[in-house]
Amino acid sequence: MYRKWLRDIAEQQGADGALPHVAPRPRTHGSPAWDVAYHLVSWYCYEQFGDVRFLRDHYEGMKQYVRYLSAQATD
Repeated sequence: MYRKWLRDIAEQQGADGALPHVAPRPRTHGSPAWDVAYHLVSWYCYEQFGDVRFLRDHYEGMKQYVRYLSAQATD
């Protein structure tokens, strides 16, 4: 279930790095408070199952999201 959900998020990530508020659903921007689940669930699944694919498959998307947040920061 987690692998599919993470894939749904990754597929709906915007070109600018923004993550969807809910996945799978039509793309709407979320907020850092919710979007951090993409990073945390990837990490928790790696810790729980010892499967590095959770991190490997989503590492670029996670980096892209951090770049998106950096571009949105005003101060």
